[in-house]
Amino acid sequence: MWAGDIDACGSKIMLEEGFDVDKEYIIHDLVRYASGKCDENLIRLWAYNSGAFVDWYQENLQKKGLDVMLDSIKKEFYPENFYYTNVYHTAYQPPLEETANPMGSEVAMPAMLELLEEAGGEVRYNTKVVELVQESEGKISGVIVENEDGSYSQLNASRGVVLATGGFLGNKDMMDQLGMVAHKYCSNHVGGDGRNGDGIKLARWAGADMDTSY
Repeated sequence: MWAGDIDACGSKIMLEEGFDVDKEYIIHDLVRYASGKCDENLIRLWAYNSGAFVDWYQENLQKKGLDVMLDSIKKEFYPENFYYTNVYHTAYQPPLEETANPMGSEVAMPAMLELLEEAGGEVRYNTKVVELVQESEGKISGVIVENEDGSYSQLNASRGVVLATGGFLGNKDMMDQLGMVAHKYCSNHVGGDGRNGDGIKLARWAGADMDTSY
């Protein structure tokens, strides 16, 4: 709920405002910036699909009376022909005023939750997945969860289970085990809280292979 700026390449709103970016340049520059210690395929996936996501995001927010604005920033000390311009997509509540606009996740998340519920979805807070339900042939058919009151329930999935639990930035043991060094040099990891590798461990316990192409 605290953020809301979304980086993307090639959204409709970007093209309308004249921002035509070189996706391959951005991909290679991000890999260079990470000294190669990253998953280039993941960056490429973002570069070539993020624009379409923002288009979908804007279309759905508009159903709730919201919209997406393009916030472009160029530092004053950058050379005139410098390639890099920060371009963020930010949800906001029209009409757009010069100051004090409700924007970002503050307005987007409640709207997206409404759309989810209207589509038949349900959000359960304070409910932790502790185990994947696995059939004899290996198929994942549900999850075991710990409820807020300490009891356990099994939720069965008709179409599949999506693990969207984040990475392992908040787990120093996993960082060490997997050869990550950022936690040894950075005093603050934005968004690291709660990303303890739980989803990765659930998948490993169910027999999934670890992708080591980072």
